[in-house]
Amino acid sequence: MQVVTLKAIDEPAPEVVVHVGALSRLCPCAVDRGGGTLSLPPGLLAELGLEPGQLAHMAAHAGDRHVHLGPVVGVTLDPGALIRALSGQTSRYRTLAQEARDVGALLYLFDPSRADCDGGTTPALIPCGDGWEERSMPLPDVIYHRATYSDRDTRKQVQRLLRCICVLHGATFINRPNGFSKLEVADALRFFPNTAELAPETVAFTGPDDLEALLRRHGRVFIKADYGSHGSDVIRIIDRQDGCLVQGRFGGKEVAEVFTRRDQLQLFLTLLRAGTAWVVQQGIELPEVEDRLFDLRAIAQKDARGRWQVPLVLVRHAREGSVAANMAQGGTGFVADQVEERFGDLAAELPDLGELGREAAEKVAVALEARFGLLGEIGVDIGVDRHGRPWIFEANAKPLHPTLPDLPHSLTRYPLEYATHLAGRAWAGRYSGLPSLR
Repeated sequence: MQVVTLKAIDEPAPEVVVHVGALSRLCPCAVDRGGGTLSLPPGLLAELGLEPGQLAHMAAHAGDRHVHLGPVVGVTLDPGALIRALSGQTSRYRTLAQEARDVGALLYLFDPSRADCDGGTTPALIPCGDGWEERSMPLPDVIYHRATYSDRDTRKQVQRLLRCICVLHGATFINRPNGFSKLEVADALRFFPNTAELAPETVAFTGPDDLEALLRRHGRVFIKADYGSHGSDVIRIIDRQDGCLVQGRFGGKEVAEVFTRRDQLQLFLTLLRAGTAWVVQQGIELPEVEDRLFDLRAIAQKDARGRWQVPLVLVRHAREGSVAANMAQGGTGFVADQVEERFGDLAAELPDLGELGREAAEKVAVALEARFGLLGEIGVDIGVDRHGRPWIFEANAKPLHPTLPDLPHSLTRYPLEYATHLAGRAWAGRYSGLPSLR
């Protein structure tokens, strides 16, 4: 592939088949490899929301009779997120669009449930000035799957549509899974010798026996929604002489109770199990600073070569009294390099949290990719016990990118560079007989 500058064609040129995502168009096209330019009809540039002077990647095949332009990166969002982006309520996607232009990718936002798989198009939001414009666009080369759906049936429907886009149009994923359940993550980590010791004991919560067995072995456990996120629906249970101390959040409310009898505790827990899958997880006693526990969130991403990098290890310092350190539950976050600045002399008693988080996250990324298939980005929640040992609480297929001012690395750059890597391999595979990455 070659990075080229797009131009509007201004003189006669041979007609070639130009491929942009799922679009194939026979039109005049002038390739100047030495000058690093690709000239196309002004109407085609306008149709695709492209501007003269914009960077893109080009691959020419079959004696330059076929030219692939892109990569077209479709970022999946649920309808609510699309509305917020269109109305300018969030700047996150404008940053993503600018990063895409910088690396020569053609990016748009779309709701996969509205895609026309047979026709090869989808309604999409494309960058336009300081905002977005809705128009019909060709289905993408690479799908950056960021959409989340609380309804299970909707998740399944979207997954079928995305699979259709891949099969019919050769698209590939940065991240295919809708999400990881806590039980699946624990099972995957236990399967591989390199990650088995990172996984706290985790079992499905099907009744009192599951809870009692882990309480006997560990003295403290967490009960969590299997697909929960942001620290919601997390309850800690500590077995004490005066009964069981139960603390956490459930149904948006704080819970803080001591149950002196097991039957009282079990009656309370029956409220949890109605209609939701829960897990019981070995409780790890986390260290505290200023009477507030902390853990780590690491983000692992693949780079332009398809290699795992960990551009961010975030220390999450819990709100006082909280059993979860998530920022969504009132915790504060800062990069691991600032531990000494934030924790003062207490930092000397801690291991190198940045290095510990990076090493654990890389191992988890490799293990989960072996279990779930091709991945390009994950978030990993890591607890560090009082002996400095790391434990993996859960992993997220669509981690939020924090908007802290002092992040050491852009968290949108790697996924877009990886998208270019995937598209280049797919384009080459179409003419070499190699299988595409799906």
